[in-house]
Amino acid sequence: MYETMSEEINELAAALALAQGAFRSVPTTQTAIVKGTTKQGKAYEYSYKYASLSDVFEACRPGLSKNGLSVSQLVTQPEKGRHQIESLLMHSSGQWLRSVFILKATDDPQDMGGQITYYRRYALSALVGLATEEDQDAQHSRAAGQERQQAPQQASQPSRPGNGQQARRQPPPGQQDREAWLAECKAVFLRLSKEQQAQLLGKFSAGSLEAVTAANQERFKNALVDLAAAASG
Repeated sequence: MYETMSEEINELAAALALAQGAFRSVPTTQTAIVKGTTKQGKAYEYSYKYASLSDVFEACRPGLSKNGLSVSQLVTQPEKGRHQIESLLMHSSGQWLRSVFILKATDDPQDMGGQITYYRRYALSALVGLATEEDQDAQHSRAAGQERQQAPQQASQPSRPGNGQQARRQPPPGQQDREAWLAECKAVFLRLSKEQQAQLLGKFSAGSLEAVTAANQERFKNALVDLAAAASG
């Protein structure tokens, strides 16, 4: 297991706090389009905007440099057939923070390049505390919402018992939303490599997709969609 920080980070933390106050807003000039199919076979498509790697650097570099901070991002190969991005946030005192992302195995140089750019942007944003994407809550729930709207109207009304029939109980709204979220996320999640799945789940301290808490649903979906978009090139 790699170390994530130096023995002490007090000077780095103080410098980063000052740098963050000087960061510029990050323009979301890039558009990603995500297509997929839910577990029920319903096709969905939506888009979202995000900031490019160069835009993220332009937003944070002046504030970092002014406060003795710098960033280095390396592509390393800890073992044959496995590559990873190591990102270091360093302070002039010698203190540092590290982030490591494992790349999906591929023989396609274009795919590898897309992954490298994605992970560099993601790691840089996380290390310095920048938000680089627009709020996607409404867009992400659109597919699930449309699917629910297409259900027969009478399905939302419990039938009255009669002639020996039992009244049908509908799942509560919260459960319906959770099931729709699981179906939508699973369709995308299963397309990731095992390493990417484990890495994403680890970020949310979950052992499985079902173990992701309700409070983290939207944040998990945002990260999942962004990862899948990068993996697809």
